[in-house]
Amino acid sequence: MSGMQIQGLTDMHCHLLPYVDDGAENLKESHALLTSQWEQGVETVFLTVHLRRKMFETPQAEVEKQFHRLKEEFAGEEIPELFLGRENHCDRLFLSCLEENQVQTLGGSPYVLIEFHDHSSDDIRFFVREVKKRGMIPVIAHFERYPAIHAHPELVDELVDQGVWLQMNTEGILGEEGRKMKKFCWTMLKEEKVKLVASDAHHMGFREPNLGKCADLLQKKLPGELSREILFRNPEHIINSIR
Repeated sequence: MSGMQIQGLTDMHCHLLPYVDDGAENLKESHALLTSQWEQGVETVFLTVHLRRKMFETPQAEVEKQFHRLKEEFAGEEIPELFLGRENHCDRLFLSCLEENQVQTLGGSPYVLIEFHDHSSDDIRFFVREVKKRGMIPVIAHFERYPAIHAHPELVDELVDQGVWLQMNTEGILGEEGRKMKKFCWTMLKEEKVKLVASDAHHMGFREPNLGKCADLLQKKLPGELSREILFRNPEHIINSIR
């Protein structure tokens, strides 16, 4: 990274908690990933464990057990402050969590990270309504990936107008998913559609933490107020809603 390292970053979406999903495999790898975050100027990390029917169904009690174990293991070390969340795949399992008031939000805030796959635009609208009517604010993970968004670009404005927060992954911004994706990401950034940028980091050697590198690029390429809003003010808004 060139120039002075950026400090005070928050990674709102990553999979660095071991033994719970397809992210960090063990405490050693988790420590390496969190140390990498810290060295990039990331001071706060939300550990967003996958929840997806028939794929990632680790019970919340086990997730919390591993979260507290991780915090105890590395207490006093130079790693970011940690909050717990889940990346909730919008399926029947998540719907039942909503109905039973058992949704894990981002750190206990009103913000809930949700993800889609090949869902239709109507599916996206449905789950957004279900989240909002329970008084929570949807944060759509890596929205740049979804076919429905590209097929119906007007959906982006519709979601933004409804107060939905759109989170974008660093790899698309950095061009690691091809030129077409990079162009789309930068268009969305410059049009001020993006609320949060996160690493979605999983492993050392595959989708490593790179928020520091991305933040450096955003500060160079975007107007100062816009980059500060995405990188600092919006994450701080979520964190302040917890404390």
